[in-house]
Amino acid sequence: MTIFLSLFSACQDEFAQPQVLKKKALVLGFAQLGDESGWRSGNTISIQKAASDGNIQLMFSNAEQKQENQIKAIRSLIAYRVDVIAFAPIVENGWDNVLTEAKQAGIPVFLTDRYIRTDDAGLYACYIGSNFQEEGKRAARFLKKKFADEDRTINIVELSGTVGASPALGRSEGFYKELSDDS
Repeated sequence: MTIFLSLFSACQDEFAQPQVLKKKALVLGFAQLGDESGWRSGNTISIQKAASDGNIQLMFSNAEQKQENQIKAIRSLIAYRVDVIAFAPIVENGWDNVLTEAKQAGIPVFLTDRYIRTDDAGLYACYIGSNFQEEGKRAARFLKKKFADEDRTINIVELSGTVGASPALGRSEGFYKELSDDS
């Protein structure tokens, strides 16, 4: 009986150990809009490092500032059946078809840094980024405060980013909305 209990407990110890199943690494497809600035290069490096640190397989593409390249990249990620797609949209419009394809494939999409315009908010899971209208309002409030004591006309030159991109549109809208009382 002692031998049986010893053998039984030895077997039990072997089988009582929790089974650690090796999980498949999450596959993130990221369609970067380009590499137009030091900020964007830093953003790319940050994404690559976070994926590496998080044991996430990253499929990365650079659209070289062309919406058609970004759409092709997203379609490739859908065909590959990645677990999730993230992208910083070059412009606000023109995404419904490709995002509908991702939705039909059951792949969640995360917008990073920039918004899109769509009638179907269900085409993406979430937006991760700034409130560009608020940034524009803050810039206007800064100028109003800085020049509050001036009794001359102040000329303002607006520098804008990519035409049709949500940062440029949002900042401009917020800026003009905040200044509208003082024109």
